[in-house]
Amino acid sequence: MKKLLLSAATIGILVAFAQANPSADYGEALKAKAQGDYASATALFKSACYEGGNDSACKELGEIYESGRGSQVSKNMTLANEAYNKCCDLDPSRSDCCSEVGREAKPRKILKVPERPKDSEELVTAAKECQEGSAEQCEKAFGLYQENRHSEKFKASSKGCELGSGVLCEEAGLAYVRGYGVQQDQGTAAQFFLKACNANNASACARIGVMARDMGNVDAAAEILEQACQSLP
Repeated sequence: MKKLLLSAATIGILVAFAQANPSADYGEALKAKAQGDYASATALFKSACYEGGNDSACKELGEIYESGRGSQVSKNMTLANEAYNKCCDLDPSRSDCCSEVGREAKPRKILKVPERPKDSEELVTAAKECQEGSAEQCEKAFGLYQENRHSEKFKASSKGCELGSGVLCEEAGLAYVRGYGVQQDQGTAAQFFLKACNANNASACARIGVMARDMGNVDAAAEILEQACQSLP
């Protein structure tokens, strides 16, 4: 397999995309709020709420719009209600959001988790050796875990990626895309796909190419996809 060599400009675009993470905006918004920078906090809470799906960010945004923040943010009950409604949509059990817009909060459903069959000795050994530093055993453990064992599969894939497995870097990225075992996060998914691509995983390179295309970076997407195709055996 040929080594994938991306231009500096393309790598810059990919890194910028990987770092563009709406879920991280919530933490930055809290910092801005604590510093009294409500204009920045509002923009960041808005991104975390509507793009990142963070219900707490929606609640914070609603509170800012409900009371206003002087010359920085004008009072706007329409926008406040939109934020509270979004918060309630994301988590119907949040009475602090739902009650603000006259909606009744729904109690959380407690699902009975079926008893899990005992892991085989082969799986226990593979999982143990994976965490001790064997990328090969991480791949084995990942394959042995049942499909619904999302947390365990992610643990194996992220550790395997750390140990240099391009295949498992891609699997860890897919976990972030799908929200399997972790919170959905396209930015972090892109970072794992980039690691997998750098490890000569053509499939992951193709995923990065599609992401670049969806961002509107057609030239970068074309370069990545072309090299991904050339790297195939």
